[in-house]
Amino acid sequence: MGRMEVGLHQSGCVNERVVVHELLHVLGLIHTQNRADRDKYITIHEDAIDKKSISQYMPKCYNCQTYDLPYECDSVMHYGWMDFAASGRLLAFFRPTMSPRDSSCQLTSDGGVRPTKADWEMARRTQRCSQTSFRP
Repeated sequence: MGRMEVGLHQSGCVNERVVVHELLHVLGLIHTQNRADRDKYITIHEDAIDKKSISQYMPKCYNCQTYDLPYECDSVMHYGWMDFAASGRLLAFFRPTMSPRDSSCQLTSDGGVRPTKADWEMARRTQRCSQTSFRP
């Protein structure tokens, strides 16, 4: 396997949630808000996203495997409605980067705090681990 850069160089942002998020990228997980089925659950407000960070939301990944796992707005792999806001975090309340479409989607300001069961199952499947050999 080749070298992979992990985003832990962010000033003042390194905490357990960020470390787990980045390590799940290493295991093959994508951002939840990039899933092809996202439009059923959230609306992306492109005009509210900092132009330098639009790649964190676009394009949707039509060829990424979801294994028919549920779309979880509280996934540690899902950004919050303040993340990368063009107006800055304080004014993101008025111009959020995304908003829920479905009542099952409870977006937070900073994204998921810890991996969900679906996050762990996605990691297990992307790594082709058997049911019995993978224990989060």
